[in-house]
Amino acid sequence: MKRFALTLVGLVVLVITGCSQTKVGPQDIEVTLGTFNYGGSQPGIAALIVGNIPATGPDGVEVKVTGPSGWNNGNPLTSRMYERYTEPGWYWWYWQVGSFVDGDYTFESLLPDGTNLKKTVHITGNNILAQAVPALSATKNSATVSWQAVPEAISYEVDLIHKTNGGAEVVHWWRTDDTSITFNQLNLVTGDVYYAEVWAFNAHLTKLTFEPPAFFKSSYSRTSEFTVSSTGAIQLLPTAPARVPENFSGTSMN
Repeated sequence: MKRFALTLVGLVVLVITGCSQTKVGPQDIEVTLGTFNYGGSQPGIAALIVGNIPATGPDGVEVKVTGPSGWNNGNPLTSRMYERYTEPGWYWWYWQVGSFVDGDYTFESLLPDGTNLKKTVHITGNNILAQAVPALSATKNSATVSWQAVPEAISYEVDLIHKTNGGAEVVHWWRTDDTSITFNQLNLVTGDVYYAEVWAFNAHLTKLTFEPPAFFKSSYSRTSEFTVSSTGAIQLLPTAPARVPENFSGTSMN
């Protein structure tokens, strides 16, 4: 399963997951918070859990972020964490907020084994990860997405998106430590619209286990939209400038 790019009104939640069946204590799990840069006038909030996360069961467990007075129009951020794997791994979330205020933000979640995960991080709106500036070139059968390295970024996720009347769907995706990726053996549809997304992280999200940063940062960007043409050589022609929807949502599985 992979992220579906949707435009929705409301807060944004992205969950990427890996977890363990083993009961563990807080020393086996690390939590961190930081910023999510989606190109808006203010950043969102990002959270990351890494380690031996106990199985959550089919209903999952709630995670909550609270912050200083006046942020997000006075509302906490919430999501759920679900069991996905039977080995150590990680989850990450992002939220677009109604308003951002510099200050102390606290992540908290009560796990099924009784472990209370709680971490407070001082977050400032100017401490963000720059957005990648990706370019997309393609034929009907392959597509290459490339970008300059983002300062502080350690890993990236690239999604090739097919825009449809019902929204959008992921054609192909991958996480990489490099600054380009080529998707082969495609069968892009003549006349349909496509674009690529690039997510950047200051954490090793290409691995199942790693030492998370003290301040987690992520960013999102996308290419212009393109239409596959059958006139002469198959190529993608630009049809619209790159843009980031005001509110958008999706899910992804690690």
